[in-house]
Amino acid sequence: MSDGDFAAFLEMGGYALYVWGALGMCGVAAFWEAVMLAHRRRRVLDDLRADLWPAPAPERGHGASDIPS
Repeated sequence: MSDGDFAAFLEMGGYALYVWGALGMCGVAAFWEAVMLAHRRRRVLDDLRADLWPAPAPERGHGASDIPS
């Protein structure tokens, strides 16, 4: 591919702004979708962990506040 051919490829027959802009927006949308899917997956897994393995209740100590009055 010579330099003239590559420049013509980048110009896209006068539609370069439309073509490269559309390609860029598709790339941004695909990236954002991947980020949101990872966020949703993490949230769902955290919810499942909380439902299946609840946090243990805190142990009560034998301090003065535990003595019944």
